Amino acid sequence: MKFKLNNFIKQKIKNRAKEPPLVIKKNQIYILPTPPGFIFLLVIFVIFAGSFNENNNMGLLFSFFLFFVFLISIRETRNSILGLKIISIKIENSFALSKAKIIFHLSAEKNEKKLFEISCSDKMIKFKSINKNLSVKQEMEIDSIKRGVYNSPVFTLSSDYPYGIFKAWTYIRSNEKQIIYPAPSKNAIPVHELKSIMEEKGIIKDSNKNEDEFKGLKEYEKGDSIKRISWKSYSKGLGLFTKDFGDQTGLDELIIYFDEIKINNIEKKLSLICKTILELESMGLKYGFETDKMNISPGTGKEHQKKCLEILAEFKNE
Repeated sequence: MKFKLNNFIKQKIKNRAKEPPLVIKKNQIYILPTPPGFIFLLVIFVIFAGSFNENNNMGLLFSFFLFFVFLISIRETRNSILGLKIISIKIENSFALSKAKIIFHLSAEKNEKKLFEISCSDKMIKFKSINKNLSVKQEMEIDSIKRGVYNSPVFTLSSDYPYGIFKAWTYIRSNEKQIIYPAPSKNAIPVHELKSIMEEKGIIKDSNKNEDEFKGLKEYEKGDSIKRISWKSYSKGLGLFTKDFGDQTGLDELIIYFDEIKINNIEKKLSLICKTILELESMGLKYGFETDKMNISPGTGKEHQKKCLEILAEFKNE
C-alpha cells in the first residue's frame, strides 16, 4: 500500500512537469538528502551526543559546524539548477523498435551551472558545465517501442552538486508529441504489383501494351523516375530531360490501396506500407495511398514522406 501511495504521489508531481521555454524556479525544485547525506547527518548526531555526554565543548562546536555545512548544502544544491533555462526539447520522429533522438537546448543566464544531469527511465545524459550567458545542446536516445502518437515523456533534471549530501531535482517535458512510425518490414510491395492494381481499377492502361511508344523528351521535374533520364542529352550539355512514353503518363504516380493488401494483421500491413513508402521515395517516384476514409494525393519529397508516415503512426485499429 505504501509503495502504491508513493508511486501515486510521484506521478502527481510528474504531471506538473513544465514545458519549455522555461526558467527553473524555486517552487519547481524538490530536494532531499542522498544516502551519504543521511549518513553525514547520523555522524553529526553521534558526535553531538558523545560530546554532550562527555561535556566536550570542542566536540559540540565541531558538530554544530558540520550541521551548519549540512544546512548550507541545501541552498547550494538547490542553486545548482535554480535559474537554469530550458530553451527547447525537440523529439525527432522515429520508427517502432528503434531509438528516438531527443535534443535538449539549455542555457545559463545568470550564473554558471555545473554537474547536473537529465534522465528518463534508464537513459541519462550529464552536463559538466554551462558558462554564464552561453547555451549548449546535447542529445539523448530513448527506446521507441510501439507505433503511435504519444505525449512527451517526463524528464528528470537533477543535481547533487557541490557536496553530494542533497539531491535537487525538477521535472520537465517537451511541448512536442512523440511520433513513432510503424517498424518497416523487410520487403516492400513491388512496383509492378502496385501498377497491376491500378490497371485493374482502370486508373492506368495496361503497362505491357504501350511500353515502347516513345513520344519525346520533356524537361526533368522533381519526382520523375531516374530510369527515364536521358543521359545522352545530359552528356551533350543540353540539360536534364526525361523520356516521355505518351500513354505511360502517370505510371510514375503510384497509389497504395490499403484495402487491396491482403494481410489481416493491421500492424504487419502498416509495416509493409511503411517500407513501400520509403522505397518509392528513394526511387524518386510519386506516391500516395488510399483508405476507405482518406485519400493522399501522389507526391514526393521529405515533407510528403513525413505526412504519409505520420498518418500510418496515427492509424487507429478498428
